[in-house]
Amino acid sequence: MGKFSGEEKVWLADYMHGYAKNIKNGNEARYIYARINQLVDGVTRKSGMSAEFALSKQRGRALEMVTLKVWKAGTVKLAKVQVEQFYGVWRAA
Repeated sequence: MGKFSGEEKVWLADYMHGYAKNIKNGNEARYIYARINQLVDGVTRKSGMSAEFALSKQRGRALEMVTLKVWKAGTVKLAKVQVEQFYGVWRAA
């Protein structure tokens, strides 16, 4: 996943919270917010998270897949923003 600076962590967390706030089920939302914090901090998913948040294993797997796809999209978008900023500064110089 890589290490992120403080500004990058804030940007990624904001991006992920936009996805998480659309979840209506309270347990699923708590699970996703916990995963967001783990992903931003670079911590691996701990075993038994589905049970901890009272989710079936199938629902936990589905949420994990979607959360990781959104995470990947966020990191790609962050990289594009950084490249655009770099070239903007480089062209101005």
